[in-house]
Amino acid sequence: MITYAQDTQVTQDTQDTLSQLENHDEFIARHIGPDDADVAKMLKVVGAASLEDLIDQIRPASISGGAPLNLPAAMSEAEALADMRRIAGKNKVLKSHIGQGYYG
Repeated sequence: MITYAQDTQVTQDTQDTLSQLENHDEFIARHIGPDDADVAKMLKVVGAASLEDLIDQIRPASISGGAPLNLPAAMSEAEALADMRRIAGKNKVLKSHIGQGYYG
């Protein structure tokens, strides 16, 4: 088991499916995109059984790595925003001297 800085634990043999990672109940529901019928029609046209199958058909094997990615558990949009604010809070605001007349 691996522990990340935000105390998220993941096992190396865990692999979420694409649909689990999409988190349909939050972010995706608020954005325009294909519905299930549109996705099914697209997959039929390109000859793929699923989105995962389509990705496997187009992604070069040389970049796939073969093993599942070792990623932390998915966050909700609110959790991700809070985490980004926490990280951004570590930035130091310094005085800019651009345009102050220094010609070094």
